[in-house]
Amino acid sequence: MVLMASQAFIFGNAGALAASKATHIAGAAAAVQGVAQSLAGALAAPLASAGGGATAVPMVLVMVTGVTLSITALTIAKRF
Repeated sequence: MVLMASQAFIFGNAGALAASKATHIAGAAAAVQGVAQSLAGALAAPLASAGGGATAVPMVLVMVTGVTLSITALTIAKRF
């Protein structure tokens, strides 16, 4: 629950910070962000619900994978 609640504060601010780095191509940057978020949601939703109503393990695995990928992307982005 804490992870999901913290995401509500992070997503909007992270998107604004990312867009501020590409002010000269703001429209294209917003489009790329929208596509990336839509693809992430489209991939995560069926995987998270794969266990049906019987278990929450697939949802937890999707959440942990998402956090791991986010930390990895941040680490790579900091190098540039």
